[in-house]
Amino acid sequence: MRLPSLLTIALLLAAPTLTHADTILVGTDLSTATHGGAAVLCPQVSACTDRASQFTLFVPVVIHSISVVVTAPAFPPGSTDGNFTIGLDSVLGVGVTTGIGGGDLPIDPMGTMNTAEFTFSGLSIPLGPGTYYLGIAGANLEWDYATPLSTTAGALGLQLECDPFIYCGNDITRWDKNARTYAMEIDGTAVPEPSTFALLGTGILALAGATRRRLGSHL
Repeated sequence: MRLPSLLTIALLLAAPTLTHADTILVGTDLSTATHGGAAVLCPQVSACTDRASQFTLFVPVVIHSISVVVTAPAFPPGSTDGNFTIGLDSVLGVGVTTGIGGGDLPIDPMGTMNTAEFTFSGLSIPLGPGTYYLGIAGANLEWDYATPLSTTAGALGLQLECDPFIYCGNDITRWDKNARTYAMEIDGTAVPEPSTFALLGTGILALAGATRRRLGSHL
């Protein structure tokens, strides 16, 4: 009678290792987001840039949401609103190969800078350990900067920019390095690796064996 009860308790104790609540996998503290005051996502003219944030995952994950913070600088009347598309890929490019979504931010001709956080939720993107790029391309916008976060699932890498009039492609040596980190947050769950399940199963079997021996010694 005691053996099934102990196994049940062991499984209940192990449950937290089998399921993980959504957490920040990698990113920056969005509450610290600041902007540079000039549009950097504006492919209508040269010297503006596409931008990409490199990050590395240490463990397998499933991404459930991605957030970015952007600012629409004030432009003269008649200018178009700020708009952007965002993408995720394992290959450096314009950052929109695997489309995540996009957004639009009105530009105030009276001089007010509009800042907004855009969150793309409802995602289910499985990624293994490795290096990836979150990128933005658009018009009349600034991808804001923020303070990096420390997580156990991943870490930020290079912050990159490329003049869209100069073909950079996936050649990282053609991309310029930015000293500040872009305002982005990737949320999801870390997926236990098979070795984790194997270790858990071994522990449960060992517990069952020890319990069986104890019960047998009292017979």
